[in-house]
Amino acid sequence: MLKKQNEIEKRGLIEVTTDYEHMFGKNGEHKLQAMAGYSWEENSYSFFHAQNSDFLVDDLSYNALQSSVGLKPGDVKSDKESYRLISFFARAHYSYKERYMLTATVRRDGSSKFGENHKWGTFPSASAAWGLSQEAFMKDIRWINDLKVRAGYGLTGNQDGLKPYKSLVLLGTSGIYWNNGSWGTGYLLNQNPNPDLKWEQTAMLNIGLDFTLFNSRLNGTIEWYDKRTSDMLYRYDVPSPPYVHKDIQANVGDMKNTGIEVLLNLDVIRSKDFNWTTFVNLAHNKNEITKLSNDVYTTERIYTGDPWIREASGMTSHVVEVGWPIGQFFMLECLGIDENGKWIFRDKNGDGQISDDDRTYVGSAQPKLTFGWNNSFSYKAWDFSFFFRGSLGQKIFNNPRAAYGNSSQLLGTNALNDPLIYKLTEDPKVSSYYLENGSFVRLDNLSLGYTFDTQKITWLDRARVYVAAQNLFVITGYKGLDPEVELIRQRELNDETNRNAGLSPGIESRYFFPKARTFTLGVSLTF
Repeated sequence: MLKKQNEIEKRGLIEVTTDYEHMFGKNGEHKLQAMAGYSWEENSYSFFHAQNSDFLVDDLSYNALQSSVGLKPGDVKSDKESYRLISFFARAHYSYKERYMLTATVRRDGSSKFGENHKWGTFPSASAAWGLSQEAFMKDIRWINDLKVRAGYGLTGNQDGLKPYKSLVLLGTSGIYWNNGSWGTGYLLNQNPNPDLKWEQTAMLNIGLDFTLFNSRLNGTIEWYDKRTSDMLYRYDVPSPPYVHKDIQANVGDMKNTGIEVLLNLDVIRSKDFNWTTFVNLAHNKNEITKLSNDVYTTERIYTGDPWIREASGMTSHVVEVGWPIGQFFMLECLGIDENGKWIFRDKNGDGQISDDDRTYVGSAQPKLTFGWNNSFSYKAWDFSFFFRGSLGQKIFNNPRAAYGNSSQLLGTNALNDPLIYKLTEDPKVSSYYLENGSFVRLDNLSLGYTFDTQKITWLDRARVYVAAQNLFVITGYKGLDPEVELIRQRELNDETNRNAGLSPGIESRYFFPKARTFTLGVSLTF
């Protein structure tokens, strides 16, 4: 069989902006900056594939695919799609003595992806900041070098993940038929139109405090935010009739994220020969689905996540439900394995039978805290640094153990060297037995360097030799390859290829490859 295939992606972009700046008042204490612009963008994708078989000779390769009569339905395929995005935007910033600051922006975006009634969206935002440390009543507080309070609110639109033409009626091929002595291709409607398909919107309120203290030895930021996403995109099942196709793309779901972020940078030691600086960042986020249905499109729950376990394929691992976060594990609760190697599951509904109705909430893939800790040291010509990061409180489904840690599929397949092989006598189940604590601390980077004195070398400004390492070790109780599996995405309900993609984080893939440990020896020269 010979084949030829090509894919072409094109992007055309035009952006025009204009800026304005004006200072007025005594000594220019008032400052006004403004910007306005226009953007035009067009993206297109085309695909072509052709193959044929049963050639008399292969000398012409794919340059003469027509020279055989082995062409079958599906051997020739092509596709093309495009969409256009047009934007008008403006921003204005006013400050008085760099003490009081106001910023306002507005965007007017239009996308061909959306329905006839809602192609355009308007997205404003505003923020304000107050430099408290510059006020007269703060002048005598010597240990405060800089202190600023800020707040902002804004609305943004999202079209990412939504393929073109989802608001329109689409026809697709459906087999072939015999008509008047020849074969014809059948077509049917494979997408319901939705002229009300519109922008997914996110409104965010944030309040922050920026500070520099103690002769600039400590600086940092504390910020609280409330992020509300509405009109999230999802394919809803609909009745037929009145609809022709079984599902439709619609804007229904709402979600909120609230949290706090802290960043601290401290010069622990300052001296002539030795310095030590440490940096810490902490973040806590709470995610919750607040709406999944309206008067037209309804769903009580979205079951999602397929760990793809042999003898348990099709069993879902997560649920998307009002009042619960994205990444909520929903499965049978395992109480252990009995002396005969049989599962012991909790009979949640008390009917004496173990079934899908006994599934329950058994943990979340959302971490309760993410953090990073960086330290930098210098002693004369030497420098040393290391960076730890990690997260706490999330659950991980050990999918490789569930798939390969059982004796029912030993012949002709891979298996783990795991005690479970000899203990379990039943097929694996999607259950809490395979859920593990995914908390971890990773030494991400470490480096040691020495900078030579080049003052007597006129042609060389700086010379440094160093050794560095990445991903040196991970501290975790997780038994799989790596606790840092796919992270949660905040654009949850808009995937088109798999409408549930992104809704089931926290599953280690059966084909997951751990991160490499890297060592580097280098020389840096500046001339």
